[in-house]
Amino acid sequence: MRPRKMYRVDIATQQVVLVRAEADHIHVLAFSPDDTQALVGLAIQENPKPSPIGARGWQEKLYLVPSGLLLEDASWKELQRQGTALGGFQHWGTSEHVHAYVGWLR
Repeated sequence: MRPRKMYRVDIATQQVVLVRAEADHIHVLAFSPDDTQALVGLAIQENPKPSPIGARGWQEKLYLVPSGLLLEDASWKELQRQGTALGGFQHWGTSEHVHAYVGWLR
């Protein structure tokens, strides 16, 4: 898995702000409209089968987590523990979760 960092853009200033220096295992899909929840894919287990391109890689599971934990640099294990699992495992880094995600209900 390649090292990852997480950034946010401040709309008011158009500045890019580093949020997490280490965001390995985390695939952020969306924040709720009130910014209290985040929808993330967490790579939490190695894939027992090769991916379509033949690599072993990781599997991710979709979680709803408090955005404060995500922005406060909580580990991916802590996000998993305090989050709510949504759905089964997918290949890490694919867009399958993005296609399954419709939007936030109000």
